[in-house]
Amino acid sequence: MSHPCRLAHATLAAALLSSPLAAEPPRYRSFELAIYCRVDDVRRMAEGDWLERSYEALAKDLKIGKVYLETHRSRVTNDRETVLKAKRFFESRGIKTAGGITLVADEGREFKQFSYTSVVHSFLDRIGSVELVATGRDASLVDLQTGAVLPGQARGEETVFPVFLPPHEYRAFERRKAGTSGPSARAFAVNQKLGRGVNIIGYDPIWQDRAKARFKEGNFAKIREAGFTSVRINLHPFKQTDAANGWALKPSWLDTLDWAVKGALAARLAVILDMHEFHAMAENPAGRKPAWLAFWKQVATRFKDAPDDVVFELLNEPFGKLTPELWNDYLKEGLAVVRATNPTRVVILGGGRWNSIDGLQTLVLPEDDRNLIATVHYYTPMEFTHQGAPWNAENKDKSGVLWTGTDQERRRIELDFARAQQWAVAHDRPVLLGEFGAYDKADMDSRARYTAAVARTAERLGWSWAYWQFDSDFVVYDVEGDAWVEPLRKALLPL
Repeated sequence: MSHPCRLAHATLAAALLSSPLAAEPPRYRSFELAIYCRVDDVRRMAEGDWLERSYEALAKDLKIGKVYLETHRSRVTNDRETVLKAKRFFESRGIKTAGGITLVADEGREFKQFSYTSVVHSFLDRIGSVELVATGRDASLVDLQTGAVLPGQARGEETVFPVFLPPHEYRAFERRKAGTSGPSARAFAVNQKLGRGVNIIGYDPIWQDRAKARFKEGNFAKIREAGFTSVRINLHPFKQTDAANGWALKPSWLDTLDWAVKGALAARLAVILDMHEFHAMAENPAGRKPAWLAFWKQVATRFKDAPDDVVFELLNEPFGKLTPELWNDYLKEGLAVVRATNPTRVVILGGGRWNSIDGLQTLVLPEDDRNLIATVHYYTPMEFTHQGAPWNAENKDKSGVLWTGTDQERRRIELDFARAQQWAVAHDRPVLLGEFGAYDKADMDSRARYTAAVARTAERLGWSWAYWQFDSDFVVYDVEGDAWVEPLRKALLPL
């Protein structure tokens, strides 16, 4: 049988390997031994013939099935060749190998993963975070405890996997080829296509009169050329329909929608069709529900043959009377309407309470539908991001609030996103950060620092994101000047 070594605490005792054994000891062959080798043990393996002598002394009495080679412990990291030399030694003798990382200090955390599996331990008193880096751009990481797939972020010719652990906990991960297995692989692939996005035309007069449009057709190409890979089109259709006409959408409104989708796809931008009537749905969920379902029946039918690059978002920021519990019921009905004509279309769904990270904890997605992306919005701290915003009662009179990028400020983002990532890993769902940014009244340097910090943190987790927004407010593009707001563009798209 296999010996289930307690990976959080077991280590390879040097005394066990180097101690003399009795001349004729009993031979224990009825089980396999798994041994965890600390970073100093692995380093010693490269010294002379110590490893071979010790192994022969141990192996004649015990059957070794697997060895964990620790690559890092508390600021001490073994070099690649040392680890690979030990790995080759054991594997040449038919013994499986895996990696190990132990966090016992506050330090920078990016680690090379040399083996097929890796164990990460945390002896910290707070949430610990590491980045596992694997050679190659086509890998994914599987949490062997939950079975969830962690999306990776390509970085050059390597793939980076963020890993978060609660205090005093360990996890085991296995490296696998991305997209080769797993029911959620398609949703993760589409989420990667969304990549870096921007919200557009939600409050543009284009929907009432194309001649008055602020957003021009050439803007699609400009968005792509700047480095964005998707647009989130904010839709307010309720004024374009009524019960007397069976909730049919006005042809002119649909023509504008067709124009926007066609223009985005022509510019090689993925498209999110975001149903943005969140205030109306929050005020009167039952009264607005027929129009909401009718909207998705029409739009889903209209775009049933669109490429996978067109994604549906059933509703922006449920809140108010549309409680998290009620929203869980509504989303099933909305999803059923979409699935009638788009059985495999990727659909975006967020939790209640304004698509907040906390809202994920009450979000219930159908387990048998894996073509789903979870979304969150992030504007923390509100006293900074919404200072001077006239619609926000608590912060409309505030000004001069800075975001300087201190360790504490950045750590707050990391911890907030860690909670969302833990939910995503547990449920095997990709994540879209559908909105973030800071209102125009804030100091520009602070806005740029904050925006960059949020975007990079999301990217390290393998999330896609969509900045709020191109025009209107929080603007990243100066329509009158026909130019990007450079500090924000550079913050979002540094390369």
